[in-house]
Formats: sequence, C-alpha cells, structure tokens
Amino acid sequence: MGFNKENMIHYFPGSLDNQSDRASSKRPFEIQEFLKERGNKGDVVISGNSKQRLALLYEVLERDDIESLNYIYIESTNMPLFLNEIRGRSFQWYKELKAIGKLKKKGVKIILFYRDMYWRFPEFKKSSFSWKVKVFFHWMEWVLIAKHVDLLLLPTGPIQEYLPENELPKLEFHPGIIEWDEKLLEHKETSEKNQKIKLLYVGGVIPPFYKLFLALDLVKNVKNLELTICCRDYEWARVKHMYSDYDFDRVNIVHKSGEELIPLYLSHNVFLDLREPVDYYKYAFPYKYIESISYNMPLVILKGSSAEDFVTKNNFGWACKDLEEAIQLFSSFDVDSMLDYQREIQKNKHQYSWENRFQYLDAEVKKLSN
Repeated sequence: MGFNKENMIHYFPGSLDNQSDRASSKRPFEIQEFLKERGNKGDVVISGNSKQRLALLYEVLERDDIESLNYIYIESTNMPLFLNEIRGRSFQWYKELKAIGKLKKKGVKIILFYRDMYWRFPEFKKSSFSWKVKVFFHWMEWVLIAKHVDLLLLPTGPIQEYLPENELPKLEFHPGIIEWDEKLLEHKETSEKNQKIKLLYVGGVIPPFYKLFLALDLVKNVKNLELTICCRDYEWARVKHMYSDYDFDRVNIVHKSGEELIPLYLSHNVFLDLREPVDYYKYAFPYKYIESISYNMPLVILKGSSAEDFVTKNNFGWACKDLEEAIQLFSSFDVDSMLDYQREIQKNKHQYSWENRFQYLDAEVKKLSN
C-alpha cells in the first residue's frame, strides 16, 4: 500500500468481529482489518476480555523496541470501561490503566476516540438510580481522560461543546470507508439502469430520536420511489402500530445485520435519512453514512446536522431543508442523475480510506511532539 509510518497499538475493550450491527464494534473491527492489510510488523492489536488485554499489554511493555511505538489508539465503547468490567464481574481494569500509564511514561502517546457523549445531553437524563450510577462512572472516566489523554478524537467537531471543561487537543475523526471489489460496484451501476429509485434506511426506529414519518411521507408523495427500512426486529415490533395509517405497498421492512447488509447496499440506489437533526443527533455522525459511500450510494439527509458538510462538500449526496424540498428533489430525479453522483462518490471517497485516515492522524500526533 506504500504506507510506511511508525507503529501503533490499537486497543479496544471488547471482542472484534464483523457480525455486530453496532458501529461501536464495526469501526474497531475495520481498523483491525486495515492494520492487517498495512502489514507493519510492529503494529499491535489489543482486544478481547480483560484478562486477554492485560496479558497483551504486559507483552508490549516487555518489548525491546517499545520506542518504535508512536501511540496507543483507544476506541471507547458506549459504556465507561469501569462499568463494563464490573458488569462482567471483572476487576482488572485498574491493572490495565496502570499498564497504559507505564506505556505513556515510556513515550507512547495516548489517543482516545471518544464515541458517545449522550450522558452530557439533557434529553437522555433520567431520575433512576441506574442512570445516576452510569453518570458517576462516566465522570470517573472523564477525570482520567482529562488528565492522561494526549489527543481526543471526536465523531464531529461541534460535539466538543458538550464536553466538560478541558484543555485537551481535539480532532474530528470520521471513520474510514470499507474497501470493496470495484468490479462488484461496476455491476451495481449497470444493473440499476431503467429501474425505479430504490431508497434504503438502515438504523434505529425507536422514538423520540428515530422517526420514520418523513421517509414514509416522501414515498407516499413520489410514486417512482421504493423504500426498504432495515432495523432490529424487536424494535419494529414496538413501533409498527405508529405507522398503521400508511400504505406499505412500496415499503419493505427487513431485519439484517453484518454481512447480510451487503446485498441491500448493492440492490438500492440512495441512502435516505430524514430524521430531524435535533438535540444529540444534530451532533452525531452515523456510521451508516460511511457504509453507504463505500458502496457508491448517495445520501439524502435533512439540513442542520454536523454531517451536512460531509455530505454536501464532498458531493456525496443532498441535504434537504424539509420534506417539501425532498419531494421536489425526487420528483425531478432520474436514474442518470443518480449514476452521476455515484461516479462522483467513486472519485472522492478514497480520501476517507483508513490509510488516509491514519496518515492524517499520524501527522496530527507528530505535531504534539513539536
């Protein structure tokens, strides 16, 4: 690949596999696969349960070439490390933190991708005891982050406004695309000509943050559209009564995850996400956006989210002001226009390859030493 940089440690407090339907597991799995492809013998991947992770950390600390390790890249989960370990009846986390502290003393920078700040948003606040316990552990974790982390990576830049006061260097760090066989994508383009526009939504459906009304209204008003909604079966069972007034003749509900999603991406034209960008989701960056452009699939979203620039400035799709504008867009839409966008995505998406992502991160880490 022509990528020859200093070695790194990729640390994830959990197991890495490709079958999860959660971005918190998909993203670190893709990084692991990138490091395998990169082929730097000095790179280290640390994952698994706490006992396995601790053993790997001790192995790293005993390496003679530890000075070749530039940084440890830590992927957080949706739960504070301490609480995850206690729930798993493991109390090894303090040994892990101590080992990571020893790495820092040996000159290894600590880089943390801080995934989820929902605990800082008022709309998630609850009065239950379990919620208060969660927040307590989030604060414990944050105190350590503010004290020891050298560079904090965030899903979007604007979300830093919700962090506790701190002086940490910060960097917006989008995930990398998934690399697929270009011949497969060429076949996708050829097979799409002379078809109806097939829309795809993959994600949550539980209100108040996930609502399907605008997407269903769009299909209702534009007869040349078909929509597939892919969600968890138990979530759909909870909410399907909310949409009983809609005609589902051109709407399909499916429940897929992991590699089962590949045929969906290959058989649809546009990824549709007409959730209103309010509160927490105004600042989030859905992992499905990266998956979509990996398959050369344009995005249609609503204006006002932190992801809007990613979509519009890169020519990855359209951001509509409201439902009316989305209806106007698709009413004048044709397959040739959509194919033009797919070719534009094919041309521009490689700036978001994991190779480019980590070249960018390496450059930023080096600035910390200057």
